[in-house]
Amino acid sequence: MAEMKIKGGNAGAERLSLEIGAKVLALFRGSSVASKALFVGMEPGRYLVFSVPGSAALEPHLAKGNAVNVRFAGAGEVFSFDSRVIGRLVEQSVSLVVLDYPVAARPIEMRRETRSDSYCPAVLNVGKESHPGSVVDLSAGGCRFIFARAGENFPGGVTAGREVSVSFQMPGRENAQLFACRIGNFGHEKSLLSVGLRFDLKGEATFSADMLTDLLK
Repeated sequence: MAEMKIKGGNAGAERLSLEIGAKVLALFRGSSVASKALFVGMEPGRYLVFSVPGSAALEPHLAKGNAVNVRFAGAGEVFSFDSRVIGRLVEQSVSLVVLDYPVAARPIEMRRETRSDSYCPAVLNVGKESHPGSVVDLSAGGCRFIFARAGENFPGGVTAGREVSVSFQMPGRENAQLFACRIGNFGHEKSLLSVGLRFDLKGEATFSADMLTDLLK
């Protein structure tokens, strides 16, 4: 995939394909957790402005000159760009950060997308067997499935690398989605059994960019 190139300077500057009000994930250098931010404006070729959470934990990472990586969904893909903080505005309940205008936004592989806090009732389909449970740690690349039935041993057929499918309903969507995936690692904490699932992006059911956008809501 080609980069989404962005021209510098004011004259003829190409606008980054971000709509006002778009939600993004911003990972500031020094922070271990990506923050949700709201795009509120720009001067093409010069700067971008985002509304960020008024968090005491985040504040030290918003210093002028600090690096940041921003990810957003657009044109059916997920893009990423690197920038740096060039300004701050804090006024009562308003917390804004100004970023240097990026040179380019690159499409990224959604297999490594940031995980989101989630808890969705789900069904894991292994061959002809269906196992009820819940999906947690949802990302664009995979999730963790927790079996509803506690026990000491995993159900038959649940083996590493096996092709399976998982269905669940994401918040804000009317119908359940079915995802082709493979079993990864195993979790066994007391009587709670779980497996890591990696979505098969080449399968018929994949995790799309608009579903990533849902995670930002």
